[in-house]
Amino acid sequence: MKAKFDERFKMLLWWILLALTLVFGVVVSGRLRSRIERSSFVEIKRVTENRLHDIEKDFNFAVSLLKILGPEGQEEYFFKNSDKSLYYVREQLSATAVGVYDRNTEKFRFSLDENFTNTVDQAALKKELEEVFERDDVTFCRGTAFFESGDVGIVVPLKKNGSTVALAFAFFNVDSYSDLISETILNGEGYSMLSDIDGQIIVPSEQFRAHEQQTGVEEDIMSDDVNALFEKMEAEGVAFGKISREGKKFYVCSIPFENYPDYCIVAVVDEISVFQNITPATRGIIAVICMLLVITVGQSVYYATTVRKKKNQFDDIMNYDELTGLPSKHHHKTIALNILKKAKGNFAYAACDVSEFKYFNSTFGYEYGNKVLKYIANVMSDALLKDETVSRTNGDHFALLLHYNDPDELTSRLTRILDTASILPAADDGRQPRAIFTCGVYLIGAETDINRIRARANVARKGLKRSISNQIAYYNEEDFNNELENHELQEDLMRAVANKELLVFLQPKYGISNEEVIGAEALVRWNHKTRGLLSPSIFIPIAEKIGLVKEIDFFVFNSVCRQLNQWKKEGKNIVPVSVNFSRVHLNDDDFVANLIKATKENNIEPRYLEIELTESAVYDEMERLLDIMYLIKEAGFGLSMDDFGSGYSSLHLLREMPVDVLKLDKGFLDDCDNDNQREKKVISHVISLAKDLQISVLAEGVETESQKNFLQEANCDMIQGYYYAKPMPMSEFSKYIEEADK
Repeated sequence: MKAKFDERFKMLLWWILLALTLVFGVVVSGRLRSRIERSSFVEIKRVTENRLHDIEKDFNFAVSLLKILGPEGQEEYFFKNSDKSLYYVREQLSATAVGVYDRNTEKFRFSLDENFTNTVDQAALKKELEEVFERDDVTFCRGTAFFESGDVGIVVPLKKNGSTVALAFAFFNVDSYSDLISETILNGEGYSMLSDIDGQIIVPSEQFRAHEQQTGVEEDIMSDDVNALFEKMEAEGVAFGKISREGKKFYVCSIPFENYPDYCIVAVVDEISVFQNITPATRGIIAVICMLLVITVGQSVYYATTVRKKKNQFDDIMNYDELTGLPSKHHHKTIALNILKKAKGNFAYAACDVSEFKYFNSTFGYEYGNKVLKYIANVMSDALLKDETVSRTNGDHFALLLHYNDPDELTSRLTRILDTASILPAADDGRQPRAIFTCGVYLIGAETDINRIRARANVARKGLKRSISNQIAYYNEEDFNNELENHELQEDLMRAVANKELLVFLQPKYGISNEEVIGAEALVRWNHKTRGLLSPSIFIPIAEKIGLVKEIDFFVFNSVCRQLNQWKKEGKNIVPVSVNFSRVHLNDDDFVANLIKATKENNIEPRYLEIELTESAVYDEMERLLDIMYLIKEAGFGLSMDDFGSGYSSLHLLREMPVDVLKLDKGFLDDCDNDNQREKKVISHVISLAKDLQISVLAEGVETESQKNFLQEANCDMIQGYYYAKPMPMSEFSKYIEEADK
């Protein structure tokens, strides 16, 4: 009996001990879970605050710069001498576009990035900005009718006498902010977003955008449980809680900006990532053996080291380029600033760009392109000394902060670095291409504004032209002034093209046998309001850069068609007119159709018009362009090759192309006055060869009688140049022909 009692007592004690163990395990497990949640919240909150702090600094800087465009104390503030201010603000912010909108006059002023391609839809932009006026506060937005969807916009009210009279705005590529907030929090499926307090996402992280693309869910994080969190955030300044979405549970941390309480950073972390290393089986084991102090301490140590590892992984993702391992652009800025504040000596900032990097990707593949970037990063990293840093700032752009004693020594060192980086590893097919760098250098004084330093180094870099070898240029104030001047000229040209302020001149072509006018060439001029009459050599490169050259070419062509039609109506003698077209048209499938359309609209036969193509355009893309050239001929237009001899001329070109006229580059005639026999023989043989191929020859740039006499002896067909007449307005050309016929 006693034995049974003892057995039952032992069993009871066992069950009590087991129950206590289970209860203790559940309690400990619950407390461990709560502790993990609290620790995770602390870490998520810290990361979110860091992101919020970084972005708010950028916002504050942007808002302060945009406010300098305000009208306080100024008359006609942004319509008077404002282009430089807008350009300065855009350059300092590295923005896609900066502008001002006056509500009273309903006028805009813009400064656009050189790579900006969108067309201004001012009506749509006005409509959206009118909504901002109602807020009367700093506003952040995403995408407008004017800017590319996905751009991040900052709009700042500009006040006068306490009332908002205008809006200043800046737009940035969303990738720059997505990169800043994109992260995989705690090594899980989490991400951060910039949102307003209504839940509309302004800047999504890269992970969120990929998630939305896969699921088709709209960019709106609001739901009933999220609404409650946002209300808590408004009341307490920060909110942390759990939500459910698409069958998954997430932890959400939301913190508003200090200066912009209508906007916040929202961090969303998958519950699995928080507890991924603590499975149900593991939690059961912990519940059973948690009363053992050693195991408990071991679990605590394991937990602590796991969090530290995840933190380090998170810092690596945020602060270092995944491909090259170099500091990210943002982290490089922090490193460089610390070096400049603490280290002694002279420093220089070098902005380096790999010219035509797309060649490596297109020719050898993206894997080799990545290999090149990693190789360049290693070369530059190996060249660093103490208190120096290098970063891959974007794509194929690298930036170095270097010590120097004198500029000559710095140039030699940079030359060695770039020369070493130029010798690339062999590709899979055995070829070993060579990289070519352009490098702009700014010698840093007492300033520590990295944005300003970087911008000035890039001004020096952009001033370099394409070359077959590495180039290094140092910044000077003249470069910056030239950049501003070119920018002003660019904006003036945009207005001139929009308002049709360009002029079309005609230069006569003379038959060499009878010295009579047999045609003309159309040339475009720009009568600038302050600089006077400008030649195309000044503004056409700018037009090509900003994508206006097609519009200018067809402006000239349509003007010529209208003039020919006018002569036809007046019963005057019509001579063929040639019009030069940029190579950019030749990849346009509608090019020939648009030529035909213009002639039909003006009731002009195509035979009165000659289409001029430059030698370089034909030579570079001959395979693609031969079909288009035959279409031009089939449509009835004349076809000529301009500037023959200015580049890598080939007899193969003459054999293949269906041209009617070969225009000799004026450089051929430079030594004729000096009786250069070799030069004359070359010209004579080119003319003879062209005639054998039934191609007429026109010599342009003829300025002296000796040049004319030589060309007559060489049996050239036509002459064009100052010897006979300069280019003249179309209205004067008709009178010139009439007088020449008398």
